[in-house]
Amino acid sequence: LTKEALNRASFSPQDVVYVHLYLSRISYFARINSHYKRFFGSVLPPSRSCVATGTILHGRRVVLDLCAQRGSGKAMRSDENGNCHNKLREVMHVQGISYWAPVCVGPYSQANTIRGGIVMLAGQIGLDPPKMQLVGNGWESQLKQCWKNAASVLDALSEGRGGKLSHCLGALVYISSEIAGENISAFTRAKLLSNEMISTNGGITPGYADGLAKSNDVENDGYEDEETALEMRKAPISESSSACLDIPIMVVAIPEMPMGALCEVELTCSTIKGSEKVGISSRKLETKRIATHRHNIQLKDQMYSMSEVEWDCGYSPSSDKVEVDNDCDYDLLIEGDVRFMKNSCGIAWIAASLLNESSFNLNVAMNHIVATVLRSADIVGLTKDDILHVRLYYNHIILCSDVGDFLETSLKGALSTCCEAAFSVVPVLLSSQQLFTVQCTVCNLIQMETEMWIDKQRAY
Repeated sequence: LTKEALNRASFSPQDVVYVHLYLSRISYFARINSHYKRFFGSVLPPSRSCVATGTILHGRRVVLDLCAQRGSGKAMRSDENGNCHNKLREVMHVQGISYWAPVCVGPYSQANTIRGGIVMLAGQIGLDPPKMQLVGNGWESQLKQCWKNAASVLDALSEGRGGKLSHCLGALVYISSEIAGENISAFTRAKLLSNEMISTNGGITPGYADGLAKSNDVENDGYEDEETALEMRKAPISESSSACLDIPIMVVAIPEMPMGALCEVELTCSTIKGSEKVGISSRKLETKRIATHRHNIQLKDQMYSMSEVEWDCGYSPSSDKVEVDNDCDYDLLIEGDVRFMKNSCGIAWIAASLLNESSFNLNVAMNHIVATVLRSADIVGLTKDDILHVRLYYNHIILCSDVGDFLETSLKGALSTCCEAAFSVVPVLLSSQQLFTVQCTVCNLIQMETEMWIDKQRAY
């Protein structure tokens, strides 16, 4: 199926830059890896994020979605990889034990850089690189190690292609649903820890991966103890630390991750060159309170119980919004953030939360979500045709897994009226009363490269 889809769009498997691989059980990991390697190969492979969600739409055991750059596979294997300014695509594939980044635990690359401006990092778990073992002391230690590994990979990329965690356009943080189930504040804690690691660049100083800077853990940057070193690392970036907090971070909980990890971090970043020549900005999306009013989905039982989904006998597919004056009639809150390189690329996170525990109209909600997706593209300075992918994570505890098929149909219908973006629907556990959260990737790589080239010409 994947090969047929690629062929229809004139792509080859070697053109694939990134793969999101969703399994129903992590026990399928080894078997899937063997098939995966045969299809994508082990030379210059795409980057990858792999997690087990416990359930997958339509009863499947494995689903993947792909991001590809047409012609990049052939270009990397020839002398015509891009132009004199930027290579079409570059790959970092860690295959040996090192002190700075874990060996890839499958046939994938740690990072893929596209047209010199965008870096897509493979999902990072909390492995200690030289030992290739998960760090101890619980999920928080593992999460910090995830960010440190990500910072090390960015630091190791070739000159102008790497960067820092503050160059991140959007972050997805997976935590174990077991952790989230025991303590619902784990979502908030994970986001706070993530912001802390971004503000200190994961404790990694430039040149660390190349051996130009000594390990911070050993030398403490020359300070007398680790606590002082951590404080001093924060000091130089205190003016920009607030900007780091503008990075959209979404935390979702899933049952299993590779190697029994409790956390995984997935990042899309600007390169140093991209951030310097185009710049990075953040914007809050308009918060909306929606009165869907015509009840299509009825929620039952209490929050965090395995509630059933019941369809009202008066169901109508109409997406007309019913205007009301009373605040208590609002049933959904939609809010979000977008971080972007102007006229080039951006990542938006859009969340929909319940304002009461009764019911809501799915089609109305999805139309508002898609309208917000279009608004995020406009903020970036791009059009609906530049929306590459919309990935919807829905709270299966509130909505129940069976509603995934209806969400898929509703999202497809809403998108089809305005754009041709690819989309995925993934069951997860979300915080509080969040029904679903949407990751939108909007990008025009040729425009991005043009923006970088224009800036270069101005410099002369």
